[in-house]
Amino acid sequence: MTSPRRIVDGVVHPYNLLSSNFANQASARFAEGLYRHHVAYQRQSDGYITSREDFMGQSSNESVLAAVEEAGVEAVVFHGLPLWDYFIDGLTSLEQGKHLRDSTSKKVLLYAPISPLDGPLALQRLTRNVEVDGVDGIKLYPSAYMNGRSYTWTMDDEKVAFPVFERALELGIRNIAVHKALPVGPAPIGPFRVDDLVGAAAEFPDLNFQVVHGGLAFLEETAQLLHRFSNVYVNLEVTMSYIVTRPQLFARALGELLYWGSAEQLIFASGYNLIHPKPLIDAFDVFEMPQSLVEDGSFHPITQSDKDLILGGNVIRLHGLNE
Repeated sequence: MTSPRRIVDGVVHPYNLLSSNFANQASARFAEGLYRHHVAYQRQSDGYITSREDFMGQSSNESVLAAVEEAGVEAVVFHGLPLWDYFIDGLTSLEQGKHLRDSTSKKVLLYAPISPLDGPLALQRLTRNVEVDGVDGIKLYPSAYMNGRSYTWTMDDEKVAFPVFERALELGIRNIAVHKALPVGPAPIGPFRVDDLVGAAAEFPDLNFQVVHGGLAFLEETAQLLHRFSNVYVNLEVTMSYIVTRPQLFARALGELLYWGSAEQLIFASGYNLIHPKPLIDAFDVFEMPQSLVEDGSFHPITQSDKDLILGGNVIRLHGLNE
């Protein structure tokens, strides 16, 4: 008898886009950009585009629960966002995640927002997040925008990044997600590349590194990372939207990641409230690798076992949800 399918949404982050949450003059442009992304990612999903007025408010935990219930999701990974340079609460606050975790019967894993550029303060925040807030992982961004200037860092920086990774290990945290492939605000594109994962993955083999938005850009480099490092994973937030809006591109991205890596290294994520999970899951349920790409030897067919791992099995394994 086969086990019932278990779906875990690898990223939810209900945004707070109220103007009262704006931190500087660039915040409004950032918020408008998010709404344009939302419309673009959902444009083939009838009934799932939120009005501009509603999107520019504060997404509630009730809307998260309604979305994942509609999609048949049993657990979520709540990503607090460290975009304090644009939004006073970071765009999605850890406090909201804690409230979601404590107010529902669904399993909610918390990823703490950390900015390595904060130095010792980042280490103090991480310690508090683990010991007091009980977080399960870390969410990182490779840039910050302060006083009209972009500041960046890389995952292989021994002075900026490695102390955070070392503290995570000391505290028993093993899962670290980093935003890549999709530039944020006026930052240069360099820090959103994936080359710097090499140094981090090699130096910290006991940590699991998730490349969030992996495959959306730098596809070949990302696929090679999966091939070289078993502790590197691709979190398919936003990339997964291509299954609805640009299915041929999705097939090529997924095929490349599976060719060089394995289904055990891929994580389904919607990024709600940016994208609703149900259209993505429905499309993935019936997705097959295009026959032309299989017949010419480019990629292998995707199996039901592959889908089960991607939709939830990998997060369940990484976080010991069966224990």
